[in-house]
Amino acid sequence: MSDQSLRVLIADDDTDIRRIVRITLERAGFAVAEAHDGAEAIARVNEIAPPSLVMLDCMMPGALGLDVLRHIRSLPAWNEVPVIMLTSLESDENVRLCLDAGATDYFLKPFQPNLILLRIRRILAKETKV
Repeated sequence: MSDQSLRVLIADDDTDIRRIVRITLERAGFAVAEAHDGAEAIARVNEIAPPSLVMLDCMMPGALGLDVLRHIRSLPAWNEVPVIMLTSLESDENVRLCLDAGATDYFLKPFQPNLILLRIRRILAKETKV
C-alpha cells in the first residue's frame, strides 16, 4: 500500500504542531485532514470516511482528546482505526487512560517529526498484515 492512498486526521489546538505534522506527512505522500479542537475533531469523525490513522492532542478545547478517542471507538466503522495520542502530559496515569480507552500509541511533545513518520509507517504496516 503506497503512502498516497493513506489518509490521516490530525486534531490539535496548537497550530504549529498541526503544521509540522501535516508538512511531514504530506512530504511523505500522505493525505492529511485537520481539526483545530476537540469539537471540530468529533464533527470531522462524524462527516468523513474513516482515515488510515488519527492523531489526537490529549488537551484541546471543545472536547478532550480522550473524549474524541472514546467517540471514535464507539463507532463501528472507526473502531479499528489506529489512534496516536500527542501530549505534553508525561504522567503514567494519562498514558494508562489513553491506552485503556483504545489508543494505539502515545507521543510526548516536543517530538521529532521523522520519528512520528517512522512510527506511523510501522503502525500502518502492522494494520495491513494478515
